[in-house]
Amino acid sequence: MRISRRLIREEVENLGKSTHFLPVQYDVPKRIIQQENGSSLSATADGLTPSTSLSGSENFTTPTPTPPISTTSNSDAFAPPQPHQQNHLLSNGPAIVHSHAHSHSHSNPPLHPHTQEQAKRSLLNIESLIHNNHNEDHLDFLNGTDLNMLTNDLSNLVSEIMEFQNIPFQEDFQFDFFNEVSHNHEEYIVNVPIDYIKLKRKHEILYLEQFYNNFANIIEPFSAYHSQTKITSNPARDVILKTASSEPCLLAAVLAEGAKTSFMKYKQPEDEKAYGAYLTKCLKLLEPAKEITNINANIEGVLLTLLLLTAATATSTQQWRPHLTGCKDLLLKISTTNVANISKVFVFCKYWFLSIEILAGLSTNIGGTLQTDYEIDHLMSCGTDHEIGILCELGIITDQGFNNLMGFHNTCISCFRDLLKLLNRYRINGSSSSSIADIMQNIKILSDFHQQAAIIYIDSKGVIPESELHKYTPGLPIEEIRIGEQRFWLSWQDISHQSFVLSSIIMILTRFFQMGPNNPNVAQIVDKIVSFIYYLHNFSDVQQHASPFLLLMIQWPLLVTGLHATREEQQLLLLKYFAMVGQIGAATANVSVKMLKKQWKGTSSFEAGDTLIY
Repeated sequence: MRISRRLIREEVENLGKSTHFLPVQYDVPKRIIQQENGSSLSATADGLTPSTSLSGSENFTTPTPTPPISTTSNSDAFAPPQPHQQNHLLSNGPAIVHSHAHSHSHSNPPLHPHTQEQAKRSLLNIESLIHNNHNEDHLDFLNGTDLNMLTNDLSNLVSEIMEFQNIPFQEDFQFDFFNEVSHNHEEYIVNVPIDYIKLKRKHEILYLEQFYNNFANIIEPFSAYHSQTKITSNPARDVILKTASSEPCLLAAVLAEGAKTSFMKYKQPEDEKAYGAYLTKCLKLLEPAKEITNINANIEGVLLTLLLLTAATATSTQQWRPHLTGCKDLLLKISTTNVANISKVFVFCKYWFLSIEILAGLSTNIGGTLQTDYEIDHLMSCGTDHEIGILCELGIITDQGFNNLMGFHNTCISCFRDLLKLLNRYRINGSSSSSIADIMQNIKILSDFHQQAAIIYIDSKGVIPESELHKYTPGLPIEEIRIGEQRFWLSWQDISHQSFVLSSIIMILTRFFQMGPNNPNVAQIVDKIVSFIYYLHNFSDVQQHASPFLLLMIQWPLLVTGLHATREEQQLLLLKYFAMVGQIGAATANVSVKMLKKQWKGTSSFEAGDTLIY
């Protein structure tokens, strides 16, 4: 354990010595305020704009439209070689810069009127919602049957994980924390401290630290930024640890993932043994969890445990989807009962479930847990006013509408809702229908994602040469990269949002419009997405990256992109990307690499089962 602690400390120190990658920040250095041409730039609540162009009453500015597929740059450091000639499939939409929650509507909104109005109405009600007592829920219709359903699913999932990974049951491990857990009772809203849960044994503290500093960032790579205090937090970690302080079953799962993370990094056999021991204890604690003391609190704890282990082991079992059936049924029951007010934990669980469900529905050959239009329509929404208020309060939805848990603008959930329904029908029918109604639906979905591609936070290029950083809104995550004398900025919200949207367009074009990888439209979008990671050519160790966990957000988009990448240089870069994210805990990295290599060799005969497949 002392060796492990020393290695952890050395890792942190090495990150701080990185000269190429500086930590993500939420404001830009003063040195770029003064541009080379002498025009002064000023950072305001609405962004970094030329001071001579401010009109005083404008809430945001609209720069010259930037085509979503543009890959041009003033520097060759990140410019992909031989880009395909730009087509106009995606280049007609305006570049919309979202500034803050109360911006006036633009004359050319990138979203449908009803979704834009919903988002505007929700954001305007945030202030009043935040002051409501979100902890006071009214889920009186939940009962022991609902709890038993979840505990049975969780028990089956844990048993299958242990069987599939050949993990023996561990009966001889010491678990003092289950009898003597103590924690601070003060209400924390953000940044629950690492010692919020008091643990006595050194290995317990180590595993909690591994969860706190590593695994929690895999769950939610984007940090929440709180503009008033200018601090960042991890909402997922806060919710999980707050609940785990009074739910031993969840705490066992937290320590299990901490032990697994430690084992993956340091290969110490005692860590692997501890992983099995905590899973074993998690199973044993399910029976006490069924004791009805506070039914809603018990359900919250088991629900979080189920989602945590699902997120950690989605590709470790052959058929993990059935274990979310109880979760789906419970959330569907809540959503269709018109509950006026539900707790923060239930809201968080719903959107964590949706983030898992979207990826499962897009990337597996059997789809996700939501199999009918009824289920998708009633669960996969951009959120009620109450839900959005809670998500904004937690920091999961930003002032600009970006969903930190999902990795894209919150209104894009409705686009994925329609796409998942289309994919479910495609799986059932075996091929896309040629009826006029279906063709029009395909065009509509393509148009919806096209409009989403027009949402720009800082710059649609994602990787921005410092000389081209003309617009910046304080509070948006931006990372500086220095390569020799050149300096670039990574706009992570643009990279993530554009990657999800553009890869979805690739899927629609290839699946429903039968376009191949050599089609100019498809090839151009592939070039654009690959340009987001072209800077990876400049370093070999993922730990050189000051914020490596953000790379995890775009795994599915880069898998879809890679399946249609025809140039060897792009393929090698994608293999490098997946090797890097595998080093920081991406459970699907190896599966993705196998799929890409099969595809590039000219075969697409993927194995049966719940394996990743676009």
